[in-house]
Amino acid sequence: MAVDPIIVRGLAEALAPTVAILGISVIPISIVFMSKYFKLRTREMELDAESHGREIEARLRALESRQGSTESMISALANGMKGGQESNRSLMEAPPDAPLHSRPPVARIGEK
Repeated sequence: MAVDPIIVRGLAEALAPTVAILGISVIPISIVFMSKYFKLRTREMELDAESHGREIEARLRALESRQGSTESMISALANGMKGGQESNRSLMEAPPDAPLHSRPPVARIGEK
């Protein structure tokens, strides 16, 4: 079943303009598609960055408030230590010389 060269030539002459028109029309369509697609992706990235910026700002505010409360607690402790230095010194002194592990004797089962 051989294909006649005349038929192949006729098909090529008939399809050539159709393929050329399709090829040429695909170029502007693809340019429009790509520009719309990348504009959409750019907008999505901007919105994503904006939402991440808000999250970062909220975290920063939370950290600042924690730091402020920590600083106020430290300053309150420092002010409290200035007023009660006598009682704090007694807490910082070593205990008097006493045996470290002074336990009462333990009665064993066999002993009375």
